[in-house]
Amino acid sequence: MARTKYPSIRDIASQVLREVRAEDQVKTAEAQILRNAITPAPPETDLSTDLRKLAQDCRQQSDEITFADLQEFLSNAK
Repeated sequence: MARTKYPSIRDIASQVLREVRAEDQVKTAEAQILRNAITPAPPETDLSTDLRKLAQDCRQQSDEITFADLQEFLSNAK
């Protein structure tokens, strides 16, 4: 009859600690995401500020964009 080998207390404790640390990292990341969602960091560069303004303008535009609108936008962007 073969003996059943059970994990040691040390191995079980190490596994539990790894799982606790992993959960702690997940909770920390979730809290950071929520904190940034509630109070987003200010733009760090002029380019990011301009891109945010462009995104806001795009959100306010009509859903019907024509090819001429796209050509005009590209010619103005150069």
